[in-house]
Amino acid sequence: GRGIENEPVSFAISSGGGSLAAAVVGGLAADLPRVQTSASLNISTDDSGEAEMIWTLGTAAGVQKATATVRSLPPVQFTATAQAGVPALLTLEGGDAQQQMIGFPLDERFAVGVWDAFGNPVSGVSVTWQMTAGNGELIDVSPATNDAGLSVATLVPGPIAEPVEGTATLLDLSP
Repeated sequence: GRGIENEPVSFAISSGGGSLAAAVVGGLAADLPRVQTSASLNISTDDSGEAEMIWTLGTAAGVQKATATVRSLPPVQFTATAQAGVPALLTLEGGDAQQQMIGFPLDERFAVGVWDAFGNPVSGVSVTWQMTAGNGELIDVSPATNDAGLSVATLVPGPIAEPVEGTATLLDLSP
């Protein structure tokens, strides 16, 4: 039950990417030395038998894993879940340039995607849909993006045969 000093511990990222760096035991983040980061790292235990590392998660949202191994002992696994960042991009994902008879819903729903800076879908974000040209009605509008980062709406053209346009907007992003 006592810690062993100067025992080498091998840390490695097993899924999700990212990087590892040596930690300063008891130090503050501002006090950390500039060390080269990598996907694997060997650190010797301190006088209390502890070895620490800093794990910077990869940019893909989802479960990520790292392990620590000492000699032939079974490895210890660390698990973290990286979440999508703040919305950075709104993209058209479907429904553009359709034709339909007056009064009938378009065959394909309008769809937009909300993504973070690394291309991860962002769920739970409110998208505002509105008619911006022509006449018609947007129905079945999703109140927030789903797990795939998508928000959808269906357009029913109005009683006048003319081009219609709907717009989706999100925060300060371009519609």
